[in-house]
This record gives sequence, C-alpha cells and structure tokens, in this order.
Amino acid sequence: MLAILMFAARAILGAMAPSPSGQLASAGLSKFFKIAPHIVYTVVIVAGVAMLLQLPLYPHWILAKIVLFLVAISASVKAFRATATVSQFKTGVFVASVAYAAILWLAIAKPVL
Repeated sequence: MLAILMFAARAILGAMAPSPSGQLASAGLSKFFKIAPHIVYTVVIVAGVAMLLQLPLYPHWILAKIVLFLVAISASVKAFRATATVSQFKTGVFVASVAYAAILWLAIAKPVL
C-alpha cells in the first residue's frame, strides 16, 4: 500500500505544468520523493521474496502480482525519469496505475487461475 501511495504522490506532484524548458515538474522534486520509492520498492520486494520462500506451494496469483509489480516499477521509472517527455510521463503513469489496480484486484479477489 505504501508503494501505491508513494507512486500517487509522485504522479500528482509530477503532473504539475511543465516548466518553460519543457521538463516536467517531477524533475525538480525534492530528494525525498526521488529516494523514498527506491526504499519502499526494495522493502516490498525483499518482504515478498521472504514470504514466498516460506511457502512450499504457492498460488498462481502470487506470480501474477510479482510480474505486475515489476511492470509498475518499470513504468514508474520511465515516467519519472528527469528526461521524460510529457507523453512518456502520461503513458508511464497510466501503465503503472493499471498495474497497481490489477495488483489490488488480485489481493482482494485471489482468483484461481
């Protein structure tokens, strides 16, 4: 949940109007909003792998959540890169948002695949 909140905060702050130089507002974010997602993603990945290793068998939806989380991280990296264009930012935020929504759905529904 913390990863989603950090993503949302960074997306909202980054969606501010671009500067006259054409760079997005996310390029000028404070160090906190640039460093915190790395810490949160690392904690989520380490905790997820630790819990996954404790299971003798695991449901398929866990693998889907892992893949979706990697997609969300990849899209976030592309969207929040300092050299990202407005269209790259919008596309990256959209893809990451869809991935996070799917992760939440999998967490709630836990479908049998």
